[in-house]
Amino acid sequence: MTKFLPLIFTILISLITAGARGQDPFFSQFYNAPLTLNPALTGISYGNIQVTANYRNHLSTFDPFETYAFSLNASMLENKLNNDFGGLGILMVNDVSGIGLKNLKAMLSLAYHKSLGPSGNHFLALGFQGGIDQTNLDFGNLSTQSQWVDGRGIDQNLDNGERFAGDNTVLLDFQAGLMWYSFIGERTTLFAGSSVYHITEPEKSITDESSKLSRRYVVHGGGKFGVGPRVNIVPNLVFMQQSSSNVINTGLLLEYDLSVKNQNQIITAGAWLRNTSAVIINTGLEIKNFQIGLSYDLIISDIRTATNRGGVEIGLTYNFRKSISTATRLLANPNPRL
Repeated sequence: MTKFLPLIFTILISLITAGARGQDPFFSQFYNAPLTLNPALTGISYGNIQVTANYRNHLSTFDPFETYAFSLNASMLENKLNNDFGGLGILMVNDVSGIGLKNLKAMLSLAYHKSLGPSGNHFLALGFQGGIDQTNLDFGNLSTQSQWVDGRGIDQNLDNGERFAGDNTVLLDFQAGLMWYSFIGERTTLFAGSSVYHITEPEKSITDESSKLSRRYVVHGGGKFGVGPRVNIVPNLVFMQQSSSNVINTGLLLEYDLSVKNQNQIITAGAWLRNTSAVIINTGLEIKNFQIGLSYDLIISDIRTATNRGGVEIGLTYNFRKSISTATRLLANPNPRL
């Protein structure tokens, strides 16, 4: 019986994930995956074409769950709209389990950033996102008793005997978000936003049963504050609710600025608490236009003794500077730390 425990566990996870009201994957370094947090963040890196890559491995006793993301995010029309500007982004997310369950999202994001106030240092951004969501479960990767051979065990060359008609689904999905942010000084930023994902709650099932992809609601906020000649603190909060699941991340980063002669060099370190189940330990490095972030989810609840051993995550960002001439009166690039 013990030989089949991993199989039983992975089949249950597959059916739960593929069935009704599944939960979205999310990154612990949410600030390094802005288009998965709020479409209003599209174009937020003013004057840059920002390329981001993310990798997350949700460690498990049985099969790991891996999530990959790639995004291209650029501000637009900086020379055309006075202090206002637009944003254009592309997002791809691939979520994979070890048993052959795959979810691929390909999204296009658009946003408009409206300047507020006489000094032009307050902004209200509205963003929309839409694209394709594909889920596939390859039952050929499952091992069953139909492949059991006495004296030899599982023979992968034999048919596993599983036949499911609905093993692939493709749907259209839409998101929207709103965000306010303000530059109070060269080293002080405040921001707050909200977003809703899966607005239409599209039908999503690969097990022949009717189900809907639940809306995901997000509220986030924070800021950046200089507390010394070279030290900044970056507190932030993210709350997500989907179906009956709630996730709240609270914490802060410390930044130490080593920059000389306009050569950006920043070291970051900090931690967040996710609900009461995990502490997210994070460190990062920024050199000129390149940024890398490393984090680990340290499980502190009783689940650590069962199937979950934490999660490792890497975030990479590179900013390609655009050559622009603009009348904007921003006190700093609109790039709030999230």
